[in-house]
Amino acid sequence: MTENKKLEIHEGRSRLTIGISNFNPAVINDAFLIETGFIDSLDIVNKDAFHMSNMGSHINLLDNCKTQIESSFREISIATCETNKIIDFFEILKSSFPYINVEKMLYMSVDHIKAPNIKKEFFSSLINTTLMNPTYLEFDLEDYNFTLYECAKDKLHLSKSLNSNYDGGQPITQIDGLKEKYEALDTFFTKFYKNDLGIVKLSK
Repeated sequence: MTENKKLEIHEGRSRLTIGISNFNPAVINDAFLIETGFIDSLDIVNKDAFHMSNMGSHINLLDNCKTQIESSFREISIATCETNKIIDFFEILKSSFPYINVEKMLYMSVDHIKAPNIKKEFFSSLINTTLMNPTYLEFDLEDYNFTLYECAKDKLHLSKSLNSNYDGGQPITQIDGLKEKYEALDTFFTKFYKNDLGIVKLSK
């Protein structure tokens, strides 16, 4: 794309992945979500997709965001459509498990763009090939990462992430500023979309 083009960008899910060590994943279960006030009723827990064991837990909620929570020995993650839910969940972890030692945090969000021939338009503007067609592109700068691919016909999947590493680990109680991290992620990639991809998000 040689000039900025206004396109409707559909905001998708956001995810927070917390890299930890020696955690008992079984403690994050449906009862825990009720006791801490993260959910109001067990009725929104999808029992068909519910899994809990000492090896890991997987919880899908039947809320408006189809929130998904997973935990294992090495990671705790939450994916949802509202960053406020992520922030609330992280604050619950801080107060419930102050002993958690955080090794890294991965902040991620996904956008989608739908338009006729959008893949060909994007990829031809970013890379020039004659024998083969690109199917997946990845860009990075320091702690930022961006991937791009066609997830359905005439629909692009744009994944944005920001990584924070804590050498030697950091107590979870000393980690703040999640809202600012997601705002920084959005600001950085809004600029990237405009300056490097040549697209401007349409105002709603």
